[in-house]
Amino acid sequence: MTVKEALTYWLESYAKEKRTDYESLKSRINKHIISQIGALPLEKCELRHWLACFDQMAKRSPVSAGFLLQVCKQALKYCRKRRYAISNVLDDMVVGDVGKKQK
Repeated sequence: MTVKEALTYWLESYAKEKRTDYESLKSRINKHIISQIGALPLEKCELRHWLACFDQMAKRSPVSAGFLLQVCKQALKYCRKRRYAISNVLDDMVVGDVGKKQK
């Protein structure tokens, strides 16, 4: 199971029906996460890999980096609850660790 497969599973089985910002989310996840770490096996994807994505994004838009962290946490939790893929690597992270909250 790769990072891409896990995030795509959430996008297609949850976000597509339940989120009004599905197209935007899909685009952002592809651009900032999947393009960089999507090919990595999820169980081998360490916090440092995720942080590299968020840190690069935070240079231009700290609010977007924080938002995407929350989205990725939601996606991984969804996968974990359904036993599709297991990763707890982002569990202890908060928006302030990678960016800023939206005002």
